[in-house]
Amino acid sequence: LQAGRQVEKLTLEYCQKHGVMPLRVAGQRVVLGVVNPDALLIIDEVRHKLGLSVKPVVVCRRDIGAFAESRKVEESDANVVAVDDIIASIE
Repeated sequence: LQAGRQVEKLTLEYCQKHGVMPLRVAGQRVVLGVVNPDALLIIDEVRHKLGLSVKPVVVCRRDIGAFAESRKVEESDANVVAVDDIIASIE
C-alpha cells in the first residue's frame, strides 16, 4: 500500500478511543495528532499498525471530535454516491 493509504488502517473508532488522528503523510512518515503526547504505547502501536514512522503533535480532544465528524460526513457522502451509481446501473 502507498503511505497515504496506510492511514486508512486507523479506523474512526480507534482514533476516537485513543485520542489520535492522522494529520499528514510525508514520505514514509505520518504526522499524528495526539491528545496525550505521553501515550508512548499508543504512538508505538500506531507506528507498528501503519508501518510508518510517526511524528506526534499535540491536538485538543475537540479536534479529534471534529475529525471524527468530518470522516463520518465523507463516509456518508461516499455511500450516497455508491448507491446512486448502483441505482443508475440498474435503470
